[in-house]
Amino acid sequence: MNATPDTRRDLLASRYRLISRLADDLAHEIKNPLHAMVINLEVLRRRVTAGDPDIALERAAVIDQEIQRTHQLVDLLLKLLRPERQRDQHAYSLSGALEEILPLLRLQAKLALVPLEAEDTDIDAPIGVPAPDLKFALLALAMPMIDALKTPRGSGDPSPLRLSVAHETAVRIRLQSEQEALPDAGARRVARRFLEAGGGRVETRRAQSSIYIVLPRVTGA
Repeated sequence: MNATPDTRRDLLASRYRLISRLADDLAHEIKNPLHAMVINLEVLRRRVTAGDPDIALERAAVIDQEIQRTHQLVDLLLKLLRPERQRDQHAYSLSGALEEILPLLRLQAKLALVPLEAEDTDIDAPIGVPAPDLKFALLALAMPMIDALKTPRGSGDPSPLRLSVAHETAVRIRLQSEQEALPDAGARRVARRFLEAGGGRVETRRAQSSIYIVLPRVTGA
């Protein structure tokens, strides 16, 4: 299905709305490793000056971990921002898409204090929907669910958001939680638009408190 100019404009606007939200949250999250690096760098300087190589190496390892963590989050956001650079062997890979989007969803859930439980996300099945479009569809559905599950501090434990994957004739990605947390019609419409060109669709099962992304499998790949 070829997207019309209006649909392409709508998809582009939806992409940037989602990226803007992620960028705001990512900027907040990056402050933590930067702060840790500043503290550990000062300790490193003191240990080197004092001739204590063991502690210096330990602090250097902590700084390296924080740098890697920050780099990963920024790199994943850049891949969302520039999906045209992903025309490679992972362009239609289910596991590749989930591997790149789950850290960003975990960041959203962490900031909202919402437990995120993911199961069977390492299934590697070739799919008919480009990975960048699948990632945006997942964001469009999962982010409002996380928002709906968020509870004020001290008011009790929030219900978890569960993500699981099953595949038979089609790949089904399930997001499940409290029924009132299910995405509204607007969020479902945005997700559907990202999926429809590749033959994907969105299904809601209110009795199961679940929403599904259904993707065609590519046979013979």
